[in-house]
Amino acid sequence: MNKVILLLIFSILTTTSMAQKKIKQTAGRDQLGTFAPKFAELNDDILFGEVWSRTEQLGLRDRSLVTITSLISQGITDSSLTFHLQSAKNNGITRTEIAEIITQIGFYAGWPKAWAAFRLAKEVWNEEISCKDKDEKTTFQREMIFPIGEPNTAYAQYFTGNSYLAPISREQGMVRTRN
Repeated sequence: MNKVILLLIFSILTTTSMAQKKIKQTAGRDQLGTFAPKFAELNDDILFGEVWSRTEQLGLRDRSLVTITSLISQGITDSSLTFHLQSAKNNGITRTEIAEIITQIGFYAGWPKAWAAFRLAKEVWNEEISCKDKDEKTTFQREMIFPIGEPNTAYAQYFTGNSYLAPISREQGMVRTRN
């Protein structure tokens, strides 16, 4: 009876571990393999190979969000943050979301840290700019973190140049004002 239970437990654990897609990372070995082989092994096999592969416990998108929050909060704005921002983009975090995420971090971790992170985020999310962009507004929008919105024709008489309105949050409700 005990052997049957052990066999059942072993098969469940084996099936669960085989269902996870293991992430293959070689950056540690590529950059530090001969200098710090154990660190490279831990980086590639444990951090990226095991921890990042535990997607049943926490999805890649959420892991990216936690990681970039941690790096920015510590003031780390080197190539590792750029790598993780690119990973966040690949894992589904949008340009609008990263702007909101970094803004939120700025209030808790520090404004200068957020500014430094925005510089890198703009580089990562601006990679999607295409050469076909001839429209001046679209080209300008791609350089901005926050949306430009639609032309503000209702109040155009009060502005020189172009004026645009855009909500920066999906949760914004209608604000009514009266004089």
